[in-house]
Amino acid sequence: MIGARVLMFIGAGIGLLFALLFGLVAAVPEATREIEGGAAMPGLRAQDMSLLFGAVAFVVGTYGLVSLVLASVLGKRSLAVFWTALIFQVLMLFLPLSSLTFGAVQALVPLLFTVAIIVLLLLPESRAYYQRQ
Repeated sequence: MIGARVLMFIGAGIGLLFALLFGLVAAVPEATREIEGGAAMPGLRAQDMSLLFGAVAFVVGTYGLVSLVLASVLGKRSLAVFWTALIFQVLMLFLPLSSLTFGAVQALVPLLFTVAIIVLLLLPESRAYYQRQ
């Protein structure tokens, strides 16, 4: 139980930091122009890059906030908290899985991170902790 909670706090911190970083890049027009020059997809304009970075900041920031809230309440012995955290992590598997499907090998780290949280939540000790009242 403690391991999953710690990993969720770590994931929340990383998610919020990346949201801040991507949000800053989206907000600074000079940064998007520089990125446009070295973009892997040459058809994207600076305005498109700004929207793309803004969308990524929103998704990663939302993950960070939800993960932070869930990690904060994960210490309570409630089946509702357990199932909410488990369902959230299972849903979060789809993000790196979809990236891997399209060839983004760097999505392997978030995938393994999420799988580790799910495994730690499903350990018999963790499940027993949430079933005791």
